[in-house]
Amino acid sequence: MPTVGPCDFPLTKCLENLAISVSYSQVPISPTELDCAIEFRNTAGERRCGVDRTSPDTSDSEDGELARQSRSGKIQGEKTHVARAEPEAASLFLGYVQLVGYVRVNHEIGGSGTAAAARDVFWKNQSYAGKYPVAKVQEKVEAILQTPFFTRHECADAFKNKFAGWPEFKSGAMDSVSTYLLHDLAHTFNSREPPPPRASAPNAQEVAFLTSEFPQSIVPFYVTSQHLLFSSTRIDAGCSQTNKIRISIPDHTLPPSYNTGLTGYLGDNGLVSICYQFVVGLLKESLGGMASRSVFFPWEFAPSQIRTERGWLQADFLQRPVVDKNWRPRVVTDAVSIPNGKAGDAEKSGRRVAAAKSKLAAEIDSLIHSSVETVAAKERRKSSMAISPKDSHRYIPQMPRKPHVSYQIMANGQSVCVALMSKATYSVGEDIHFCLDLPARKSLTTRVVGAVVHVEAHEVFHSSETRKPVNAYKVTPSVKLNTYTCALAISDDEHLLQVASILSLPTYLAPQFQASTLMDLKYVLVFSLVLNEFDAEHHISSLDYEDTSVVADYIQMYEESEFHEFKFSVPLTVLP
Repeated sequence: MPTVGPCDFPLTKCLENLAISVSYSQVPISPTELDCAIEFRNTAGERRCGVDRTSPDTSDSEDGELARQSRSGKIQGEKTHVARAEPEAASLFLGYVQLVGYVRVNHEIGGSGTAAAARDVFWKNQSYAGKYPVAKVQEKVEAILQTPFFTRHECADAFKNKFAGWPEFKSGAMDSVSTYLLHDLAHTFNSREPPPPRASAPNAQEVAFLTSEFPQSIVPFYVTSQHLLFSSTRIDAGCSQTNKIRISIPDHTLPPSYNTGLTGYLGDNGLVSICYQFVVGLLKESLGGMASRSVFFPWEFAPSQIRTERGWLQADFLQRPVVDKNWRPRVVTDAVSIPNGKAGDAEKSGRRVAAAKSKLAAEIDSLIHSSVETVAAKERRKSSMAISPKDSHRYIPQMPRKPHVSYQIMANGQSVCVALMSKATYSVGEDIHFCLDLPARKSLTTRVVGAVVHVEAHEVFHSSETRKPVNAYKVTPSVKLNTYTCALAISDDEHLLQVASILSLPTYLAPQFQASTLMDLKYVLVFSLVLNEFDAEHHISSLDYEDTSVVADYIQMYEESEFHEFKFSVPLTVLP
């Protein structure tokens, strides 16, 4: 069944004197549905988004005010009462929700909303940045824009037509809050500080970028109709209102979320991202007028599993844009208004404990199913998605036709090692156990003295070019193996010396997938072998090891010898 995350974890966005929270939770009796709780809280008079609206010299207590007046000589023996302004109630109109999915071209959008800022992120290390030439990246980005997905959708026009209801893209209504909200479309959620009250509007350059160039880097492929939550509501200061709805999870024809945790322009990451957003829109009073806002909350999506006699199947994603006009959320509970702080501490604690227990049980259950293979579990997975034989040709098999776990590596006409894998297919979050069998015989002159191993993701773009551009980036740290002693430990008897290690596939990785209109995502295990040439006539026998001087002279003979690198990759099958 398809899955959505993060579940049971509230996502909160601060908007002036309003805090909007969204929380997803699974429906045990209906795996294809999801409960969404949308809370609107009036934060007037509170600290807003962690920023104290009072200055260090300001206090809410009368004693603090009297103390300041006493220090300034304003008190003449009588007590002064401080008048306080009552926090205002929040009036909301036309609240709605919507689901959207889009492909984002990274490296074109900076943190401050301009293309130039994308190449000038605040944490940039100049020595590190030199490893990522801008010219090469720009060539790949231009090739991405020539893929059928972008050329067919006519980027900017498709964006404006399908997302015309979002007021943030109207140049006449662009303000500092608009840039703050749009930031979540291109970057990690809540990675930008909210603007201060009455902040200045963005300059003309930022407005031009966000209304013309920015839409060309974000192209939608899935959008639902807008569902009305309420037409008018009023939330008093210190109170909150919660709307809970139940929605249908999209089917297996939509691609999984991919590369959504991008932190900046430089680094090992993908050139594109596949993102989903849960949009909460509303019309509210702001600075004496009416302001229309769209708030974006991340939605991590993974399609359902399809297993048949042909093995693991997946759809060819992104074939056509989907406009779901039949998206009909159901109201689970009517809007409930609760004053902040009125709920009992015991009740809140009980809810937190229950949520923690439920999350722990789900994680344990997931670990059990991922580590213990039973016949019943296999049969359940086979029947998790039923498709007819005539429709199976529209799906792409993910399992290799001839799985391999052993690879013999040749260099200079000699077998230098054999790479062994623990199995042919892996799931996201699993450990990759591998080892190198190094032949130890005196006739072998080219020997492995070291190895560096890591996992790479390859984005293979289907552009109009004859040679498909590939963007490769690391997804795991490198494991370094020192096999110099193995290369020296040569005897008259032929035998194998084995070195082994482990690499862990991160749980946040997207499984491999194919989208013929845009790109294919593949994973490979990369070996970088350090080779050295040895003299076959000079070696140490087993008897020579008793004489330390002979061993020392032999090691010194190759102490300053020249090395060369030999690189090869092994394909990995990474499934959900």
